[in-house]
Amino acid sequence: MLGELAANNIHLGQQTAASGNSVQSQNQRQRSLSEKDSLEKAYTLQSQKVANLRTALVIETDVSRKFQYEQHSQRNAP
Repeated sequence: MLGELAANNIHLGQQTAASGNSVQSQNQRQRSLSEKDSLEKAYTLQSQKVANLRTALVIETDVSRKFQYEQHSQRNAP
């Protein structure tokens, strides 16, 4: 009987450890997804900024402003 209790306690301990790993894994996955979403949003904003700079570059007629747009566009290209 004592052996059965010890075996049951070991089994319960293993289940608790496995459950803890599962929760940790879910939290890690959630953080990874959140970071991925954040990076995708930043990339989208950066891409829009570059597209706007390129459009402004096409429209601009002042040489010095064109140069500024070109420099900004190169620095901010994704």
